[in-house]
Amino acid sequence: MTRYYILLAFLLFGLSSCEKEIIEEKEEIIIYKLTTQVEGKGTASPLYDEYLLNDSAIVTATPDPGNVFTGWTGDITTTTNPLIMRMYKDINLTANFLDISSDSDKDGVEDYIDQCPETPSKYIVDENGCPKMIQLAENGITLYCLQEAEIGQEYEYNGEMYKIVNNSILRSMDVYNDDLTHIITTFVTDMKSLFSSRYNFNQNISRWDVSNVTNMQATFVAAKSFNQDISSWNVSNVTNMAGMFSEASAFNQDLSTWDVSNVTNMSTMFYSTEFFDQDLSNWNVSNVIYMQNMFRKTKSFNQDLSAWDVSKVQNMEYMFSESQVFNNDISTWDVSSVTNMESMFSHTISFNQDISNWNVSNVTRMVSMFERSKAFNQNISNWDVKNVIRMNSMFRRAEAFDQDISDWNVSNVYNMEFMFAYADKFNQDLSSWDVGKVEYCSFFAFAAFNWSLPKPDLTCTQ
Repeated sequence: MTRYYILLAFLLFGLSSCEKEIIEEKEEIIIYKLTTQVEGKGTASPLYDEYLLNDSAIVTATPDPGNVFTGWTGDITTTTNPLIMRMYKDINLTANFLDISSDSDKDGVEDYIDQCPETPSKYIVDENGCPKMIQLAENGITLYCLQEAEIGQEYEYNGEMYKIVNNSILRSMDVYNDDLTHIITTFVTDMKSLFSSRYNFNQNISRWDVSNVTNMQATFVAAKSFNQDISSWNVSNVTNMAGMFSEASAFNQDLSTWDVSNVTNMSTMFYSTEFFDQDLSNWNVSNVIYMQNMFRKTKSFNQDLSAWDVSKVQNMEYMFSESQVFNNDISTWDVSSVTNMESMFSHTISFNQDISNWNVSNVTRMVSMFERSKAFNQNISNWDVKNVIRMNSMFRRAEAFDQDISDWNVSNVYNMEFMFAYADKFNQDLSSWDVGKVEYCSFFAFAAFNWSLPKPDLTCTQ
């Protein structure tokens, strides 16, 4: 019996111990960790905390001034803030902040909404930070389009619509009835005779982008009413300006800043302009070959051209002919490449400048060079005229000229017709001239009543 009780006690003790272990095992506490960190400018709270199973945890993100909270990342991805979650595992979170005051590409659109983050600062952008199709040039006047613009389409700029045109579209437009002030000409390359004889055209085309134009020959020829400011035009790629303003009688606008360094032809450029008298002194004309008729029949032009590099010019025929007021210093011009000076100063009223040092050794034609020149009477005795073959009418009706040109080598001249006809003042001894090749000398000194000194020994019929 005693053994029985002992055994029973032992069993009861064992059961009690097992039950205690089970209870202790059930009462073990499990801790879950919440860890937060920050990306950007702001704070997250708490940065660290511990929770029991199924406890509720709250985390809050607070941005610094000028920043916004963009969301949580890590074990949970959400934009909810504050964020409430039930803990059943360790959780790591990152609070992300964005600086909304930052504009890395300086286009006026903050980085956080900028869809074109590397846009050059010179571009005008839309609300997404992407360049608009129509842009304002650095000069603050010219409007141009991006290469992605579609020809024939209209795009908005400052609340107004502008049409993208090319050569063919531009030439199909009616210059009187169509609005040429709201077109973008970036794709235009040829403006030859564009407004030729459009007598009443005078629209404001100051904002045109002509940077790709190479030909402006006769652009405004006989556009008698045109007088708009086109000083901001980028003409740096133009090679031909022949007749550009010829007979544009009203035109008188500033062109002083034009880059004409690639122009080779300026012939007849300002022919018969009544009012044009603008500063061209800084023009780089070093590549110009043709200047014939350039200022012919100008009624007002009298500007300083002394600094012009005309060393490549070959033709100056009629350059200042019938120019009524031009009388500026061009004494230092390098005219060594010129072959034709026919009528260069003919019918000039005021011109009387020193051109004694001009190198005219390549000139072959001096026909009517000073014919009817009312004022010219400069010493040109040192001119090397050995290559000249035609001097007919050179001093015909030159009212003031009376200079010693006895040392001229005229041995290659074959035509001296009317050379001194009606030259009222001329009276020089030219008996030493070699006129052996002269074939035509009719009216050589006709009505030159003041000429009493010996004349050349001409054998042809006078």
